[in-house]
Amino acid sequence: IRSSVYRKPTHTDRYLDYNSHHDNKHKASTAATLLHRALKLPNSSEGKERELNRVYSALESNGYPSNFIKNIQAEKTRRSTVLSPEELVGTFFKMVEGSESRKSFASLPYIKGVTEPLTRVLKKHDITVVNKPLITLQQQFPAPKFRPSLESQTNVIYKIPCGDCSWCYIGETGRAFNTGKKEHLRNMKTAAKGSRIANHVWANSHAIDFDNASII
Repeated sequence: IRSSVYRKPTHTDRYLDYNSHHDNKHKASTAATLLHRALKLPNSSEGKERELNRVYSALESNGYPSNFIKNIQAEKTRRSTVLSPEELVGTFFKMVEGSESRKSFASLPYIKGVTEPLTRVLKKHDITVVNKPLITLQQQFPAPKFRPSLESQTNVIYKIPCGDCSWCYIGETGRAFNTGKKEHLRNMKTAAKGSRIANHVWANSHAIDFDNASII
């Protein structure tokens, strides 16, 4: 059995651009994640080589220098080396000793030329700085304050469940949902032919749960 890295057909190899205004640690983390996956998931040497070539090509297309990628790969390779029992014990005690001393953290927005010297100053006081983007997508695209009600929404695909079983009706309308709802109610009363909702109601003596209708 051969294992490899799966990508969706819509995958574009678009990652955090190296020339973007982000902390270098974030860029290194992007490359490290892809390289770690390339080194760990494929279980054949051919698969690893093929995936590494794909990662290098993708990162370079996003502006990452080849030397930057090679240095991170070398670091990942060193870390993946199996430790001896003695080294494992030593690592464990270092972790225990480190956990005994409390560390302080500060989350600061990354501003090139400002964050770096500030980080060095805080490091002298045993404060670890974790950088975050100055502007996030959530800030750029906030959720709208006004959300139309279900009944007034148009051009939607909706789901109406049955109140007595797991059956549900899925429909599409370009008009307001409330208009379609009234038509369904009218079809149920008249047992209109061709109406799936009416057929289900009259054939099974069930009730449709319009209160729990939702937009898909």
